[in-house]
Amino acid sequence: MGTWSLARWSAGLGVIVLLGMGSASAEEVRVMISAGFYGVYAELGPGFERATGHRLITTRGPSIGDSPEAIPTRLARGEIADVVILDGSSADALARRGIVRAGSKVVEVTDKGVCHHGVLYIPDGETSGEAVRQASSFIDENDQFLASDLDADRDALADLIRRLRSVDPVQTLDSLLQELRLGRYPLLHGKAFQVTVGVGAAPGHSVALVAEAGSANAGAGHAGS
Repeated sequence: MGTWSLARWSAGLGVIVLLGMGSASAEEVRVMISAGFYGVYAELGPGFERATGHRLITTRGPSIGDSPEAIPTRLARGEIADVVILDGSSADALARRGIVRAGSKVVEVTDKGVCHHGVLYIPDGETSGEAVRQASSFIDENDQFLASDLDADRDALADLIRRLRSVDPVQTLDSLLQELRLGRYPLLHGKAFQVTVGVGAAPGHSVALVAEAGSANAGAGHAGS
């Protein structure tokens, strides 16, 4: 995998933090966002809230203009926000006026997902694995693009997304066992096992031999972790 780049600028997106207008509490993050980015934000927001425990308080408005709902107007009249998401040119204009400060850590928002602090947030319905591009530049120390690494990591992420979203436990386990190529091990041929998977962030499992080919008797073998 190439060089990690979790905090990088996007040419078309400015994510900025306000100057002198208060800070977010432990539970609430006040966000102002323009319509162009709201679709992806709305899909990723619930996952962010679950992962961090923060609650997003969202205000929508145009990036430019002087209407009462426009983000520049809201900020000029003293409305408070902790994070503003809008196009880069509007962000630059607000920064020049001293209303906002460009953040030192900015994430690129795409419809494929967002990587922030080492966590990938994948929108519902996205299955391509393209979000892996958010986690690495795939450029080596010689400034060479690692195309094969990108392909492998993208396919691995797509497989992981598919399995995490599966609603069929038999299908999920079957797909994992296929990768192990268990047929290479003669000792396992014809055996039947009972597998129990635990719960929690790092669940253990147990495996019991319950039958062999040509035998109706349960075996005594058992393993677990």
